[in-house]
Amino acid sequence: MMTTFLYDHELRDFTSVQDKELNELFQEVREKFDNKYLIHERVFTTKKWFRKPISKTVYTLYNLLNKMGEVQVINFASDETKNSRNSMNYYVPKSYIMTYFYGVLTGIKYRIK
Repeated sequence: MMTTFLYDHELRDFTSVQDKELNELFQEVREKFDNKYLIHERVFTTKKWFRKPISKTVYTLYNLLNKMGEVQVINFASDETKNSRNSMNYYVPKSYIMTYFYGVLTGIKYRIK
């Protein structure tokens, strides 16, 4: 488990994302399950000579642990980490976050009482 601290402005800014589809799902999870989830959205742009720049958006999912700004960084499994020395996979594409949130919502719907 990896934890870190976020500033107040980050706690405020990480409550929504630009992608409409992901943001709707994110807000639904925050409403129905837990509003302690936060998402950091980053855009990486690669510039190459004589070509258009290529932009890639990645996301980091956090779980707020306390009011002081301590958060758990959600680590996602990946085939790439199997052969890599780095076991942390926290910058992930939209599909990873959406799959995680669909799992959360399914768990809420079918939880055993």
